[in-house]
Order: sequence, then C-alpha cells, then structure tokens
Amino acid sequence: MKKVFYSSALAAALLLGACSSEDASEEPKTEAADKAKDKDTDTETVTKETNTKVEEKIAKKNEGAVEKEANFKTDDDVKKAIEKEKGVDSANVLVTEANGKEYVMVDITVSYDSKAKAKKLAATYAKDLKKQHAKKIVDVRVLLNQDVLAQKTIK
Repeated sequence: MKKVFYSSALAAALLLGACSSEDASEEPKTEAADKAKDKDTDTETVTKETNTKVEEKIAKKNEGAVEKEANFKTDDDVKKAIEKEKGVDSANVLVTEANGKEYVMVDITVSYDSKAKAKKLAATYAKDLKKQHAKKIVDVRVLLNQDVLAQKTIK
C-alpha cells in the first residue's frame, strides 16, 4: 500500500513539476515572440514609408517623359531568303524606328560553329540589305545557341 501511495505521489509531483516548468518556459518565448513581432511591424512601417518616398522621387524624375510604343515591321521575303541558306536554322528580320533613326535588325541562327562562315554570312546580308534600305542602319547578327558568332553593322 505504501508503494502505491508513494508512486501516486511521485507521479503527481512529476506532473506538477512538468506543468509548472512548461508555463515558465512559455513566457519568455512569448515575450521574445512579441518583441520580434513588434520589430517586424516597425520594419514593415519603415519599409512602406521608404518605398513610398522612393516611388515619389521616381515619379518626379519621370515627370514629363513620353512613353513610346515600339513599332516593328517584319520583312518576310528577306527572312525566307536567309532561311534557304545552307546551315541556317532560322532568321528574324525587323524594320523599326527609334530615337529618330531607322533600323533594319537581322538575327540569323545557324547550326554550325564556324566564325569565318558566320562573318561572311553577316557581311553578305548586311551589304545586300544596305542596298535595299539605303537610309537605314543595318545590323546583322549571326547566332549559335544565343551566342553571337558574328555581327556586322552598317550605318
């Protein structure tokens, strides 16, 4: 009978001890969490104020700026002619105007890794396009997997 009494008393003491230590450890966590939460709220307020000030500065700086839409035209005849070349995977030909100047921009994607061939191809089409578009700036790029192998610009 004494063993049952002592074991019950020990279990009750352990239970009370565990519960009381749990409450003590929760309070500092809560206070720390509250402090951290207050700090985050303060940081958010400062960040919002800073963002608002920066946005106002940018708006003042851009005041009076005119936004222009890009007007591109494609030249499908030239595109088809370029794509008939041996080793050419695709081509894009854009005719546009920017800052008061007219441009003919050509990107040719090839399947070979020869800079000599790429330079020759770029020079050939740059000269031909300059004859067709004498008043425009002609820019021809030859690409292999988004890397520029050759580029020829004629003003």
